[in-house]
Amino acid sequence: MNDTLLRLSDLRQLGLEGGVMLYLQDGTVAKCRPKFAAIQKKERKNGRIVNVEEIVAFATIFQTISVVKRNNLVIARKFVQNNQSFLRLSGVGYHRKEKKREV
Repeated sequence: MNDTLLRLSDLRQLGLEGGVMLYLQDGTVAKCRPKFAAIQKKERKNGRIVNVEEIVAFATIFQTISVVKRNNLVIARKFVQNNQSFLRLSGVGYHRKEKKREV
């Protein structure tokens, strides 16, 4: 079961590969970067509305991620089991690279 769960290291790897969007529970969309997530927001500066990118650490938004997508493919989706929420990999669009262990 642990092989099918999304980890923080997977989010970092997906950020390196690019094109990944994180859909949060409150409806906002964050772009996945190698070391952080970027949320597009609009702010008022000098009387004008400007698009601003807010940088958020993966650890702070990990619990609020509901869907992870890349190129309209669902990579991971949130599910709840015994009052705990997890992000489960769908098996499409991303496969974790296993590290080779020397014996």
